[in-house]
Amino acid sequence: MTLPPNYEITSGDLGIRRNKAVEAITFGAGGTMLTSAVEGPLLQDGPEPTLQHGAPVRVTQQSRDGEVLGQFAYPLERIFTAPDGSSTYPPDTGVPAILAHPGDPGRYLVLERTWVAGAGYKIRLFDTTTRGATDVRRIDSLKGHKIVPMRKKLVADLATLGLSRVDNTEGMTWGPTLPDGERTLVLVSDDNFAEDAVTQIVALGIR
Repeated sequence: MTLPPNYEITSGDLGIRRNKAVEAITFGAGGTMLTSAVEGPLLQDGPEPTLQHGAPVRVTQQSRDGEVLGQFAYPLERIFTAPDGSSTYPPDTGVPAILAHPGDPGRYLVLERTWVAGAGYKIRLFDTTTRGATDVRRIDSLKGHKIVPMRKKLVADLATLGLSRVDNTEGMTWGPTLPDGERTLVLVSDDNFAEDAVTQIVALGIR
């Protein structure tokens, strides 16, 4: 599979940021379409999210032979709180996973993962669609362009679900349909081989 040219890593001020490449990939439309999202904004699309503003993340639809069918701007949330100074690492946020809706080729669940020193992880799940969004595949830089981003709606904030902890959740997949008609959504965290982290598996019921 050949990824879109603007996903390429370059030595200049174009392309994917360091450690913000493609983590999110999903098949939809009965397996005929592959959709990917870069974890953060491309260099030419502007700065990463801050406390004041979010950032656009490109989501690309391709056929199984690699033809680009469309590319759209997903609006990544701003950083939710300021770091407390306990770490030299800056806040880190991005899109680690995307999941196609079984019955709608333009609809997705998007996982947003944010880490802030002193506050830990905030993991949010959004329902989003490409319907009505601007196709940006031929727009070299999103800075200064008036575009319509993908619409999104908050489905869940893991901090509100009563979990024992919220860790570095970075993966998700559909599970079986429950007797009441809800669809199971399974989330998994990445412990990064860290002693103070865990591999956490969470199952949710999605209407």
